[in-house]
Amino acid sequence: MATPKQSRTIKNDPFADLIPDPEVTKLREKAETKTETAIPTNGSLSRPQTKTKITIMIDSALAERIKNAVYWNPELTVAGLAVEGIRRTINEIEKKNQGPYPPRTSQLKPGRPLK
Repeated sequence: MATPKQSRTIKNDPFADLIPDPEVTKLREKAETKTETAIPTNGSLSRPQTKTKITIMIDSALAERIKNAVYWNPELTVAGLAVEGIRRTINEIEKKNQGPYPPRTSQLKPGRPLK
């Protein structure tokens, strides 16, 4: 019995993962630089915002739970799940703060915080 994500090589090119298609590569690069218009929760209009990469470390058990959820829900992506989770959490934090925090006066310091 085949698993839900298992593919058959008869219908798929077995070399597709090894030899990148130039057209697919161009489409991926274009998608990575795509911008989307963000409408802030305060109702003011905003200029289009580009996406920014943020790297985080999470424990392996949580990573496995994320991968399992994405595997069994084809409409989900790891990035989409992370963005939605962070968005919900930030909304809760800002609600407790009675509104958004003011902009930073300096950049965050890299590395672990001092205790």
